Amino acid sequence: MIREYKIILPKVGYKDITGDLYVGSFLFEDTDDKELLENRAMELYPSIRNKVFKIETGEFYANQGSAVYETKKIYIVVDLSDGYVFNFEPVGPVQYALFHKRYDFLNTVPFDTGDFESWGEMRRYIEKTEDPISIISVSLTDHSSLFLHKGVFSDWDSGQIGYMYIRQEDAKKLNLTQEDADEILDDAFEDYKAWVAGEVYEIRVYEKLKIFNEYIEPIQNTVILGYSQVEPFIRNELNDGLSSELKFETKELGLLD
Repeated sequence: MIREYKIILPKVGYKDITGDLYVGSFLFEDTDDKELLENRAMELYPSIRNKVFKIETGEFYANQGSAVYETKKIYIVVDLSDGYVFNFEPVGPVQYALFHKRYDFLNTVPFDTGDFESWGEMRRYIEKTEDPISIISVSLTDHSSLFLHKGVFSDWDSGQIGYMYIRQEDAKKLNLTQEDADEILDDAFEDYKAWVAGEVYEIRVYEKLKIFNEYIEPIQNTVILGYSQVEPFIRNELNDGLSSELKFETKELGLLD
């Protein structure tokens, strides 16, 4: 787990007052290794190298399941969100025909399961009336958590719940090729799969030299669907929202244990 450590200069005098001076904080793995912590503090604050200072232990700054990355100037904290932070919105031209007796899955079509005798009949209807350029079958596993799958799954805890597709008409309006449509549909499925499974991650960015406490707001806050998308976002997109002095090269990005 990651903890906050505070750098303190003891017995600092100012006029007729003497006391401890708080210099700043840093994040590091939970450890009792005093020398390791002092060396880390001097790396971050070179001006204290020739001074007497001490390290005070602060609060745990990240949860057990959190990940904390660092660069030379920032910390990047990744947390699994406590509940969904937004309603899932349909992706562009994608149509969602998803049905379940107990769960209210996303649905953007005018028909219902009651209009058909089987999933196969529903697919034939979609192919005849909606003219899809790309279509996938969607199944659900309901076992302690909800997991969506591409294709048809049938088991005691799994079964088909419908289809996702893109119509030829909408693809033409957007000048989408077959490859474009397949990729958009695949990405839309992965996003919705992550949302249904509760894989909603919050990425918060903090400047290292700022005070770390509950009153400090992150300088950037982003929500990502699916843990597999977290590191690619950090490596390839996070810099876009940072000021020039805080931007980093990927080679300096490290993961705190």
